[in-house]
Amino acid sequence: MKFKSFSYYAFVDAKKSPGVVKKIRNTLSAAEQSGLEVDEQIYNTSIKGVMGCLISILICKSEVVMIRFSDLVFPVLFFIMIVMRLKGQKIIIDVPTPRIVGLKEMNTAIANVFKRGGRKLYSYASASWVMLPANLIVQYADEGRYFSFGVIHKTIKIGNGILINDDIQMTKAIWPSTELNLIAVAQLADWHGYDRLLRALAEANKIGGFSYQINLTIVGDGEAFPSLKRLALELELKNVVFTGRLTGNDLDNVFQNSHVGVSSLGLYRKGLNEASDLKTREYMSRGLSIIAAGSDPDFVRNSPFRFVISNDDGISDLLSFFKQLQHADLKKPQAICSYAKNHLSINSKLLRILSAIES
Repeated sequence: MKFKSFSYYAFVDAKKSPGVVKKIRNTLSAAEQSGLEVDEQIYNTSIKGVMGCLISILICKSEVVMIRFSDLVFPVLFFIMIVMRLKGQKIIIDVPTPRIVGLKEMNTAIANVFKRGGRKLYSYASASWVMLPANLIVQYADEGRYFSFGVIHKTIKIGNGILINDDIQMTKAIWPSTELNLIAVAQLADWHGYDRLLRALAEANKIGGFSYQINLTIVGDGEAFPSLKRLALELELKNVVFTGRLTGNDLDNVFQNSHVGVSSLGLYRKGLNEASDLKTREYMSRGLSIIAAGSDPDFVRNSPFRFVISNDDGISDLLSFFKQLQHADLKKPQAICSYAKNHLSINSKLLRILSAIES
């Protein structure tokens, strides 16, 4: 590899988005393992943080600079990136969510109609021109045509990757069993669709006839936490546990007793039918099979590791999945973890990204 240094810049509230910070640090760890000198530059979303970040990018000397996209800041960054390109630096723009989807998210994220309208107008005005100086744009799902105009040739779609350590704690749960233990870990939001899962569990309890008890552990907090907990009480679900946010050994212990990880079941609420969420990759690195809605670029259709349900409000597919497991096996944790190391690791993703800008 001809590069020697790599920096990652992002505007992130570390307390509200620990998963994002973890992804950034995993990317840097993978770069370091590849022999690069790395530099982490994470700034809060205040005016002071933005100004500090812009100045830092301007004086940055790294050969490769990855910048997490922000629709508010990139019109200014456009001019700084031109200076960087003149200095011979390679610029990678990391776009975590398609901008066309970001516009839809504003409908719920910004309550004031005038502020929302102004923010959307600003985003439309910045269009795709703000990315023109970049060498490479990394997307994790398809972007709308408007925001791809003029930059589609320098855009790659790639699944998210995670850092997978050899000493990661894998599940010890064995299947078949008298209990099916599900785990859902997230910074809880409406688009995770866990309300669908709760309603499916209530219906499964009502129908009965299963050869095992279905248990669900929801790990994390967030804006959807109160409504999910309220729904579980209304449905009288005694087999659902809310732990709040867990880390370290506490999180490992919950994973070790789980059979299946629950990824996002509500992509349609963000206008998506495809995503490569980090949680799917963490589940699989621990040897868990997955329930998910929509498609993922890292999995073939009918993958034996990823069970796909309808990307809508229905619960029938979830009930079918529960019934199906009475007469089916889950893949062994070792096989699932092996797939994760070969196809979902951040090391393999970063190698592909760096290879794309070497020429």
